[in-house]
Parts: sequence; structure tokens; C-alpha cells
Amino acid sequence: YGYASSYSRHTVHYNRDERDAQTNFELPTVPDDEIASVRLGNWRSGTECERIEYTLHIDAEVNPVLVLKYAVVMENPDGHGTYEQPRFTLHILKNGKSVENHCVEADFTADGVDTTADKSWHRWNPHTSAASADIVWKEWTTVGVDLSEYDGEDLVVQLTSYDCSQSGHFGYVYF
Repeated sequence: YGYASSYSRHTVHYNRDERDAQTNFELPTVPDDEIASVRLGNWRSGTECERIEYTLHIDAEVNPVLVLKYAVVMENPDGHGTYEQPRFTLHILKNGKSVENHCVEADFTADGVDTTADKSWHRWNPHTSAASADIVWKEWTTVGVDLSEYDGEDLVVQLTSYDCSQSGHFGYVYF
């Protein structure tokens, strides 16, 4: 449906001047110094879930470091338990199981984020919309992971976005 449609769930964004409307146009849809991003999910509710996986063959002599940038946007509904909230997860898997380095995992729910932290890399931004629940969003975050210990092996990078389980609130991620 194109990047501007709320029906699009796996969308490439390439306009470096574009800003995300759900964040009051504060979040760029493409990070600085990059040419594009992919958006997983949308701003429609409906208990949708989107996942993308990349298989990487690790060659420690060529490129032992994975650099991943991501930004997250989620509604934060009142009256939902943590397990019902919109969510984003990031995992690096080996043979279907998370690698043991916990620095390469992310698991955020809308009600579990801190909008008051003073460190910009940790802080989530609040935005109240008249049309919906409160929205929390995370600025572009860069994660660098040394994968040299997995030289010669195949790893899977897995990103997943979830709407709330009650079908009324959205969650999506750019990477």
C-alpha cells in the first residue's frame, strides 16, 4: 500500500525528510547517515504481529561486528497488563535459541518504558494524541555487537513488533 498507508506492515522508507506522524513529526523515519529504513507494523490496531528475520553467515575476518539501528513507536493503553501491551523484541539466534550474550536482546512493552530517564540513549519520549491512547516512542538507537566468537556459523537476527492482545492499540518499529 506504500509507506504512507496505515495498511502497510513491511514498508521501506527512503525519504530522509520524512517524520513519523504518530510522534508529532519528531521521529525521523530514516536515521541520520542512512539511505533507508524498514518499518515493521503500522498504526492500525487489530492484534497484528510482524516479524522479519535475516540469516547472517559470520566471517570474523571480513565483518565480525553487527551494527543495527532501530526506533520504536507504541501506544500505551491504560488498563492493560504487561502481557497485553504493544511490544517490540529483538533477538539474535543460533540454532533457534538466543545467543548467550544478553547485550544483543531487546524486549520492550509500552507500559515498561521510562519517559523520564536523563540519558538520551535510554529515554523514551511521550506523546499524547487526542485521537488515541498515550504514545511512547524511542529515538533511533544504535546497537553494535561483536559476533567474532561465532566465526563460521550462521546466526539469525529476528525483529518482531506486536499490537496489544486486546486488538485496540498498535506497536511498530523502524530498523
